[in-house]
Amino acid sequence: MKKSIRVVRKLQFLNNFLSEKHFFRALDQKSARLVRQLTELSHKSALIIIIAAVLSTCGSPLGGGGATGTVAISFGGANQSLSYSVSSRSSAVPWPPDKHGILDQIDFVITLTGSGKPIQFEANGSEGIVRRTVPVGTWNINIKAYYQNALYAEGNGVRPVEVKAGQTNTATVQMHKAFEDPFDLDFTVPSAAYPTLAAAIAAVPAGAAATIRLAGNITISSAIPVNNKEITIVSQNGNTTLSLGAEGNMFTVGSGGNLILGDNTSNTLTVKGMDGNTASVITVNSGGRLEMNDSAVITGNRITGGSVMGAGVHVDGGEFYMNGGKITDCRKVGGGNGAAVYITNDGTATISGSSEISGNEVADGYFGGAIVVTNGSTLTIEGDVNIHNNRAGSGGAIFIQSDGTTLNMRGGSIYNNTAGNGGNGGGVYVAFGTFNFYGGIIYGNEASGAPAGFANTATNNGAAISVSGSGGTARYGDGDPIDTTNNTIVGRPAP
Repeated sequence: MKKSIRVVRKLQFLNNFLSEKHFFRALDQKSARLVRQLTELSHKSALIIIIAAVLSTCGSPLGGGGATGTVAISFGGANQSLSYSVSSRSSAVPWPPDKHGILDQIDFVITLTGSGKPIQFEANGSEGIVRRTVPVGTWNINIKAYYQNALYAEGNGVRPVEVKAGQTNTATVQMHKAFEDPFDLDFTVPSAAYPTLAAAIAAVPAGAAATIRLAGNITISSAIPVNNKEITIVSQNGNTTLSLGAEGNMFTVGSGGNLILGDNTSNTLTVKGMDGNTASVITVNSGGRLEMNDSAVITGNRITGGSVMGAGVHVDGGEFYMNGGKITDCRKVGGGNGAAVYITNDGTATISGSSEISGNEVADGYFGGAIVVTNGSTLTIEGDVNIHNNRAGSGGAIFIQSDGTTLNMRGGSIYNNTAGNGGNGGGVYVAFGTFNFYGGIIYGNEASGAPAGFANTATNNGAAISVSGSGGTARYGDGDPIDTTNNTIVGRPAP
């Protein structure tokens, strides 16, 4: 609230500043700073925003009972800058900010009460500046904002405004939200308003959610951050591809960020890395969240050398929910672990639904052809998940690396994965940590070059699962231990 008062005082300062000698030269800079403060404030308190409504009178002083003035209220139309318009001296402090591209979806109802009969008029945010002629006198202002025919914000003037012929007067209207959830936005990329995906994501205000519909293939040449907002990316029609055009991440998801890839339609969204890359396609840092749905595919990222783990998704303390979709053809060439997914630093991942992780590979001598779980992290597998045809030196499908790390398998199938020459655990390798096997099946994997069939086969290296005697633990849901075995194993639920 104190911050709200400070911002209101800044608005009052701007009103007094209108008469200063250097108004035309300095106002743009001051109001631009004010807009930034207003936007920040709108997402940190119950006070959504403060709209500056300018009531101006045009022409020479009229005097007498028939005098009128012109009410000019600016919503900051799509073609207006976030500053005061010197030509009309009208406010362009919008709500929501016009850079978010939704003003044409906002309908305003403005009501003036006071000197005479109440006056009410409607306007659309795309109009920018709306002008109406009213009698001179003292007027109270009420503004209601509607989105998709529903009231989402309203407010009253902090104090009445006296309209005088030939003068300009400023009113402050506090708009309070009329709903609990963040404002939902919907963009199409590329478009005239948002030619790039990065521009569309940057336009989403902090704390808000947006759906971005890709109308065509897009190449991304630098990492796009997703922080403190929810971004859903889907293909608008048919199959659409996001391709990396330069080395590095395509997305980094940080604190308060939620990146959702795909939906449950047949419109495939392909997220494609590159040969010779130096980073994962997506990194999910602490406080961030990544979700994949049925139509999403992460593919084609091949990291050559270096210490980067997880060519597909690197979960570094964040959360990863693979509700569906596919991760395939991700490779670590020349060293490194976890070709598809690498989960570390207390990160969590849940792989469920009909998700598929297949055709991923790390070099012989390295670990986790599909997934590595390490440093206190937790992986849960459930539903009809298929993890198959992945390859590593050890842990052809999954490698459980360190103490305090857990794999909970409640469903799904791990099959036809390979641990290379001299490797352990064609399906799962538990070096340290714990594997709880509640459900699902592990079959047809191979280790140390033995052929795969329906039964796991190996030369004593655990084609199905290899459990290290020095620190690894594997058990069924009923508590019975699981030892290194080449045989097909099926999970058992807790009693």
